Amino acid sequence: MNIIKKNEYVAIKNQELTHAEKEKLWATTYSGSQFNTLINNPQQLYEFKKEGKQPIFTPQAQRAMQLGTIMEPVIIDQYCQRVQEQGNPDALTVMKDKRTFKSINNPQFTANIDGWIVDPRNGDKKGIFEAKCIKGDPIDRISANYRPQIQYYMWFLVFLLLF
Repeated sequence: MNIIKKNEYVAIKNQELTHAEKEKLWATTYSGSQFNTLINNPQQLYEFKKEGKQPIFTPQAQRAMQLGTIMEPVIIDQYCQRVQEQGNPDALTVMKDKRTFKSINNPQFTANIDGWIVDPRNGDKKGIFEAKCIKGDPIDRISANYRPQIQYYMWFLVFLLLF
């Protein structure tokens, strides 16, 4: 596994993780996708972490998560196409970069991002891109159940990684 070491975190390319390694990370660390559960049912999440287990999802929930993962690159491509169609050459774009970031000082915290928002003129990273499948126009709203995840990534990536 190729790990890029940075100041206070390691960045692991997701395609280099085995299924078992991904499951172990999910079971032993807190990541953005778990923060909605942390807010709504902290005892349940605590019990899963204490036992080193993953929650049991319904087949419908499992399928929704699989489809969401499959759709991430499509969502990024569609977003970039919309930006390009607006004709602004200075508009920010997205670089696909599936990585799991793990804090060295607080190894129980991880973040799994879908891509970086970048300046196309120089490639400078300006923020993170988190792709979501929602009903309606995704530009117009963020579903309430995704807000804790996005806020966690903002905290994790901005304060722990970028400064």
